Amino acid sequence: MIRTFLSLLLFVIALRPLDAQDLAARRAWLAANAAPLRSLDAADTNFSDLAPVGRAIGNRRIVMLGEQTHGDGATFQAKVRLIRYLHEQKGFDLLVFESGFYDCHRTWHDAQRGLSLGDSASGCMFELWWNSAQVHPLLRYLDAQRTGQRPLELAGMDFQPSGTRAAFQLDDFEAFARAQRDTVGLEPELARLRATIGLAPPQLKTLPDSAIGAMTQSIGRLTSRTWRDVPSQGSLGVAAFWRQALGSAGGLVRFMHPLLNGTQNPEVFNRRDSVMASNLAWLVRQSPTRKVIVWGATSHLVRNRTGIQNDPAPGMIPMGHHISEAFPGEVYGIGFLAAEGEMGMARRGTSVPRAPVAAADSASLDGLWRDSGQSLGFLDLRAIPSGGEWLSAPLSARPLGYLAMTTTWPRHLDAFVFTRTMTPSTPRLTQ
Repeated sequence: MIRTFLSLLLFVIALRPLDAQDLAARRAWLAANAAPLRSLDAADTNFSDLAPVGRAIGNRRIVMLGEQTHGDGATFQAKVRLIRYLHEQKGFDLLVFESGFYDCHRTWHDAQRGLSLGDSASGCMFELWWNSAQVHPLLRYLDAQRTGQRPLELAGMDFQPSGTRAAFQLDDFEAFARAQRDTVGLEPELARLRATIGLAPPQLKTLPDSAIGAMTQSIGRLTSRTWRDVPSQGSLGVAAFWRQALGSAGGLVRFMHPLLNGTQNPEVFNRRDSVMASNLAWLVRQSPTRKVIVWGATSHLVRNRTGIQNDPAPGMIPMGHHISEAFPGEVYGIGFLAAEGEMGMARRGTSVPRAPVAAADSASLDGLWRDSGQSLGFLDLRAIPSGGEWLSAPLSARPLGYLAMTTTWPRHLDAFVFTRTMTPSTPRLTQ
C-alpha cells in the first residue's frame, strides 16, 4: 500500500508544471548528452556519427526500428541509414518488415533467382513502404547486396496479405505437400484450406464457425505430419517454413472472422500481434547467430503497453512485448520523435499527400529536444548520464502517432531518434 502511494506521489510530482529554470536545464542537458546525428542520406557511409547507436545496442541481436505513423519520410530516411550501418558495421543480416510472412518469403525466394527487389517489393510489402521514395534506397541496397557473400535477407512477420505474392500461397504449399512421399488423405485437407484461407472479406464473413474449426483441425493434422524438405523447390521447399506459414494463415482467418462479424475487443485485436511475435520468433530461432532488424510501427514494437496516459489502445499487448519476454536481454527497441513538419503516406492515387505535424509542447521530450538546438539526435534510455534522471520519470512524448502521451518511456523503449522536422513519405507511383 505504501509503495503504491509513493509511486502515485512520484507520478503526480512528475506531472507538475515545470518552471522556466527546469525547462532550460533539461534543454541544456539534451544539448550536452544526446548524440548528434549528421545525416539522413542513405548514401552517407561515414558512419562515425552512428557509433553511439552501435555502442548502445551492444551485443543484442534484435533491433526494432519503429515509426510514429506509416507516413514519416524523415523517419524512413533515418531508418534506411541505420539499417545500412547495422548491416555493414554490426553484422546484422536479416531485415523483417511488418509485412506478410509468406509474401516476403516468396519475394526473397524470387529475388534469389534474379528478380530485382526494387521492381518486385510490391509482392511483399505494404504499398506505404514499397511505393515510398524514402524507402526505395533501401530496396536498391538490398539488391546490391543480394548476390554478395553476406546479403541482407528480407523477411516478413505479419499474417496479413501485404503484397501480390500472397495469391501464390496455397499453390506453393500444395506443390510442397504433393512432393512428399506420404500424400494419403491430402486432398480433403487441401480442400478445407482453400475453402477458408485467402477468401475475400465478404466470403470470409459468412463462413460458419464449423468451417473455421475444420480449417484449424486440418492445419493441426498437416503440420503434425512427418514432412521432409524438398531441395528442388529452394526456400519454398523447407518443411519448417510451411509449418509456421500454415499456422500464421489460419491465425488470419481466426482474426478477421470475428472482426468482420462485429466482435472488436482487445482479445481479438491482440491476435495479430501474437501471431506477428510467433512469426518473428520463428525467424530469430532459425539460427542462433542471426542478427535481426525489425521495421514496423512503434505501436507494435513497444514493451509493457500499460500505464501510458492518453493511450488509445490500453489493452494492446504488442508484438514487441512478446518478443522481449521470449528473448530477454537480446532486444533493443528504438522509437522516433519529431517536433514539427508534415507527414503523408505514399499511396497511389495521390501526388504528395500532406498533413501537418503540430508543433510539440515545449515541456514534452519532442519540444525540449527541438529547443535544445539539435536537429538530428540519438538518446540511449538504457544508460542515462547524470542529470537526466527526469527521463526515468513520467514525461510527455509523441512516438506513437503524434498523440502526446505521458509515461516512463524507458519501460517501453530503449532509445529515441529525433528528427526535428518531419517530412512526408512521397509516392514514387501516383497512379
